[in-house]
Amino acid sequence: MRKSIAKILMGAEAFFGGFYVAVTRGLFVPMLTYSGYTLNALSQVTFFAALMNVIISYLIYNYPEALAKNIKTKLLLIHGLERLLFAVLPFLIGFPDILIIIYGVALTVTIPVGVLLNVALLNVFVQEEFVEISVLRAALSAASSLLGSIYSMLITAFIDVPASYYVAYITSSVIG
Repeated sequence: MRKSIAKILMGAEAFFGGFYVAVTRGLFVPMLTYSGYTLNALSQVTFFAALMNVIISYLIYNYPEALAKNIKTKLLLIHGLERLLFAVLPFLIGFPDILIIIYGVALTVTIPVGVLLNVALLNVFVQEEFVEISVLRAALSAASSLLGSIYSMLITAFIDVPASYYVAYITSSVIG
């Protein structure tokens, strides 16, 4: 029974998360471009995020014990933080320095979320079940990613920018 509930929850997380990721990641660069960010400014935003990703990956690789205890609590807190950080991005367009930091942190926390999700899965499922749930999660995430892309296209087609970005980010954060 516990494993059945875990499969349903992990499948639902992948489905709704895939939608949210497709919307927030897919609209980010167009949102910045529409808002007047130059190629140099876009490069600064993505460079800082990439640098932070390298640093957090290094730290997790070399100090995995930092994530080894209280996995559920850390997963919920960091996952919630990720959603919050991405939801506020459209509201920070006029503050490039703050946007660079928040976007970098938002992308960076996706790494421990992924690690913690896999650790949680491995704690519940044996190898064959882990593979099965991973395949299920990938399929659900891919399907909802397509839905998220269609949603993004429709929102930006029918609601004028920048309001469409606010609507898309907030609704996808609530859904995801």
